[in-house]
This record gives sequence, structure tokens and C-alpha cells, in this order.
Amino acid sequence: MNKIKIESIQPQLVAGMRYRGSYDNIMDVLPTLLGYLTSQGVELSGPPIFINHEPTPEDSLIEEAKGNADIEICAPVSQKIKDNDLIKCYTLPGGRMAKSVHEGPYSELGLLRQRIIRWAKRNRRMLTAPLREYILNDPLRVPEKEILTEVYAPIN
Repeated sequence: MNKIKIESIQPQLVAGMRYRGSYDNIMDVLPTLLGYLTSQGVELSGPPIFINHEPTPEDSLIEEAKGNADIEICAPVSQKIKDNDLIKCYTLPGGRMAKSVHEGPYSELGLLRQRIIRWAKRNRRMLTAPLREYILNDPLRVPEKEILTEVYAPIN
């Protein structure tokens, strides 16, 4: 795991819920998003996505350490749904991204983000925001050391 490669990803229709805080709050916020989607009768078309909206990947590390990160929880959806005060439906842009897969606890994802930043500098790539993390398996059903997360960082 942890090998960094470049991939092109397609735009994706998502329903997203944004907040300021820590990644530790994700499991508290996610049920609100999923509950709304269920009430709208919409099916998920992929795994949940967590997006850090800080201006740069470096800023995302700093703000997460303070517990004040600009975070969005998204769910890929099969059809457009009605927005409400908390949840917005939109198309998440695609593009060229640096990608790596992390296996293990979420608390160790910061190390992978740092590796991606160093990789970009060594390879003369400019990372742009926002970083995305796709949760590939259910953290409530697998041991913490087996959680799989794809991390994507847009590049120019």
C-alpha cells in the first residue's frame, strides 16, 4: 500500500454536508447525511468521501491539528436530490490526482498526507485543494488496522 501514483478520475454527483472541526467528528456527522439520503429514497453509488477544503494540503494538516478543519462529508448519489439547510447536491469535479491507499486507523492518515506532499515536491508536482479520502470498507465492521482509505490530492 502507500505507493503514490497519478490517476484521472471522473466528475461525480454527490450530496455533501460541510462543517468546521476535526476528523474525529465524522462518525457523529455521517448519520445525518445518510439519514437524509434514505428519507429522499436515493441510493449511494459509491463509498463515502471526506473532503478537506483548506486552501492547500499543508493548511489541511495545520487546521486538523487545531481541530478547526473545513471538512465535508459526501456520499456519491445515483440521482440529483433536493438541497436542504445542511446538505447540498452537486457534481464533484474530476481531474488528475495523486492517489495512494492507506490501510489502518484514521489517526494515521496525516502521515500519508505528509508523504503525498513530500512526493509532490520531489516530483515537481503542484498539489491543489481539496484533498479527498474515500472510505473503502466499513470501519464498524473491520478491525481498525484493516480500514482501507484511498487518498486523492488534485495536481496540476
